[in-house]
Amino acid sequence: FAARLGHTSPRYPLAGAQRGSLAHLLAAGHGEVVTVNGPPGTGKTTLLLSVVASLWADAALRRGEPPVVFAASANNQAVTNIIDAFGADFARGEGAFAGRWLPEVTSFGGYFPAASRRGETTGYQAQDFFDRIEDAEYLVRARAAFLSAAAVAFPDLPELTVERAVKALHQRLQAQADELTAIEAGWSALCDAREATRALLGEYPTDVIAALRADTEEAQIEQRRADSIVEAWDRHLASEPLLHVLLAWLPVVARRRLHHARLTLRPLWPSLPALRNVADIALAISRRAEDAHRALSTREVELARAEATLGRQEACLEQWRTVLRPLGVAAEDAVGHTLAHCDADADRLLRFPIFLTVTHYWEGRWLLDMA
Repeated sequence: FAARLGHTSPRYPLAGAQRGSLAHLLAAGHGEVVTVNGPPGTGKTTLLLSVVASLWADAALRRGEPPVVFAASANNQAVTNIIDAFGADFARGEGAFAGRWLPEVTSFGGYFPAASRRGETTGYQAQDFFDRIEDAEYLVRARAAFLSAAAVAFPDLPELTVERAVKALHQRLQAQADELTAIEAGWSALCDAREATRALLGEYPTDVIAALRADTEEAQIEQRRADSIVEAWDRHLASEPLLHVLLAWLPVVARRRLHHARLTLRPLWPSLPALRNVADIALAISRRAEDAHRALSTREVELARAEATLGRQEACLEQWRTVLRPLGVAAEDAVGHTLAHCDADADRLLRFPIFLTVTHYWEGRWLLDMA
């Protein structure tokens, strides 16, 4: 998604087959060949425009050299059709970044026919065109036109020079490319978060969390009961006569101690087991307190993990809403919006503006090289 950087129309996005072909081409390695087949009118030339726009944008983003793209055919008409498209089918756009900032440049392609066909160059940017613009006089006019347009595009840029305009254009290009990257990364994060939520909480996470909260509340109640029993037992032991403790070995005293212990605990623990002595009661109280603490801790951990997982999904969804704003997607529509849904809008609203920025970046680079 983010590798497809350029598009040539603010109105018409690529079709799915064109987009797939472009993705394959951009992923191809050195020496690999991508073939595209289709009857007339299926959009092969339109695909070529986006191929060049994406390669051009990628080279600009890396501050490299502009790619040289050759079109060749056994049929000369096929080549001139492509050159015609490179002159007419790249949209001009609107606003300060529209069109070309250099004068007399009418196409994004040059035409270099075989020697026997040199007379066919009328109307194309052929060798005579490049001889004319690679000239000191043209450079002066081109630089003035470029800076005039750049001043409108970057009104706050002080002491405008070609170098500063080129730097500002690259910064704008980077910001535009970052929007594409943010959309792709946002979608990936949302998919991961949704998968993690589904794996832990199933298809109905809010119901699972509601049940976990109920279990946690019940564990908290049991914890408070156990604490009350421990507190009551501590008070009972503190108030027990010392003589009873010293004579606990006598059966009659032991029975009396057991009876008093049961009377103390019965209001708080009606189901207290019929234990044989005070030591067993103390052990039962200790075990109940430990079990209550352990159960509450387990429930709290499970609930915290579930809430954190669902919270990550909600945070990723909110981020997804944010990165979709440049595409004009309403916040309430973001939930059902996928990366595939974004592609057509990205062509028109993000990749085409990138193409305009890249156009002027390379114009500025050409001026610097010519100087």
